[in-house]
Amino acid sequence: MSIRKRIKVGGGIIALAFVTLVGSSLGIQQSMVGLAGSQRLLTEAMHNHMQADMLHDAIRGSVYRALHTAARGDSTERDDAIAEINEYSGDMHKYVDANRKLPLDADIESALEPVAEGLKSYTIAATDVAKMIAANDPQAEANVVKVDAAFHALETAQDNVAKAIEARQKQLNETAALLGTGSLIGELIVALAFAAILFWAMRTLNRLVVDPIDQLAGKLERMTAGDLDVPIEAGSGNDEVSAIQRAALAFQGAAQARRVAVAAQARVVAEISGGLDALAAGDLTYRIDTQFDESYEGLRQAYGRTRDQLSQLIQNVSGSASRVLNGSGEIGTASNNLADRNMQQAAQVEEAAAAVNQVAKGVSATASNASSVRESIEQAHRDAHESGEVIQRTTEAMSAIAASAQEIAQIITLIDGIAFQTNLLALNAGVEAARAGDAGKGFAVVANEVRALAQRSADAAADIRKLISSSDAQVTSGVALVHETGAVLERILTRMTDIRGQVESIAAECASQADVVGQVNGSVNEIDRGTQQNAA
Repeated sequence: MSIRKRIKVGGGIIALAFVTLVGSSLGIQQSMVGLAGSQRLLTEAMHNHMQADMLHDAIRGSVYRALHTAARGDSTERDDAIAEINEYSGDMHKYVDANRKLPLDADIESALEPVAEGLKSYTIAATDVAKMIAANDPQAEANVVKVDAAFHALETAQDNVAKAIEARQKQLNETAALLGTGSLIGELIVALAFAAILFWAMRTLNRLVVDPIDQLAGKLERMTAGDLDVPIEAGSGNDEVSAIQRAALAFQGAAQARRVAVAAQARVVAEISGGLDALAAGDLTYRIDTQFDESYEGLRQAYGRTRDQLSQLIQNVSGSASRVLNGSGEIGTASNNLADRNMQQAAQVEEAAAAVNQVAKGVSATASNASSVRESIEQAHRDAHESGEVIQRTTEAMSAIAASAQEIAQIITLIDGIAFQTNLLALNAGVEAARAGDAGKGFAVVANEVRALAQRSADAAADIRKLISSSDAQVTSGVALVHETGAVLERILTRMTDIRGQVESIAAECASQADVVGQVNGSVNEIDRGTQQNAA
């Protein structure tokens, strides 16, 4: 199997371990999400149950308040109490029906059935007494016993619902704890297995690839240093390391053959150098009689032909020397005329050199200015990029503000609940104060004040909720504007990147032109000096 295939197999095993780890984590997370949904349902059911429980007490308190105010002859307060009985009865039915519609467990649903039946009996008894009180029926006070009996029966059923919800909540908490522990243990096991697979893969890679290549690299270094006889094993496998070993062995054979060829070439060079030295000293009788290898024998024969032709050429030159002497007088006259023309050309070339020098300076200044513009654009690009990061941090801060506004809204909802419960407690306290008669008048005043305070708290919470809603809308608008600003900056960054590339191209072209003009300037100066020397 090749190393490439082995690496692919190892990578597949590692990927499988990673997918297993991610899959187990996702499964446990899905279970935790399901538990969170169940706990949310239980929280909603408990909230409805607590509201119904408080209304359960408030209905009874309103009944006693109606009796007490009717006995005092206060018809206005009596009618208020009767209206509260009807209102609280409707609200309590609403909360109980809301719990019955929730997808709760069977034991909680079974516990809710007696509550619905008891609530029906309780509200009927309370409204009947309220009607009798409104009609000034003297039997109204006697029928309060039915209200108390229904009150206690409903209270027992509600206690059972509370116990069922609490039991289910405890069971969900225990399940969540078990899931958390199982998740930790499972992830630890998969992580250890993943680490073991990585360790095995690294050891296998070292054994199959790194160690053989390291040994082969040491032998190649010895060959580079001149030791061409170092032993190299011929790889017999089908993997890449064996192919490298076979290539190294072929390279060693080629190097050894080259060493033999270089030795033969050195002998040829020595013989040819001796012959050329003799020719340089004027000895045209020197011969090379040593036979060369077949590939160099043509070189020895070429030397012999060159020596013979050079001897013949010298004889011809000797005959031509006299003719050259006759023509030298004519050349002297022509040289004087050429000197005059070179002096005129030297003056013109000097003027051209000065002009080219000015052009070279201008092109160099343009290249310098282009480099300065490129640096300015790079600085502007960095500033725009930093502005984009600031926009990103601003978006995150505004999102955090929106989340905080949501948390404040939840706190306001809690304050509403507390104000409502305080109002109900104040109502119950007013009922008890009414039953106490004159001795409870002071307590009734306090209860009314507490009730008024609860009402003001509820009003203030409503005002704060409106402000939070307005602030949330403004924050959402601000986040949209910041995102739009970020998009505009991104387009600016893209344009600046294009401009920077164009300026860099202009700067490079100017620098190239400056180099070319500098070379032209140097060439013109050389021509100027050569022309003046020729004229001299």
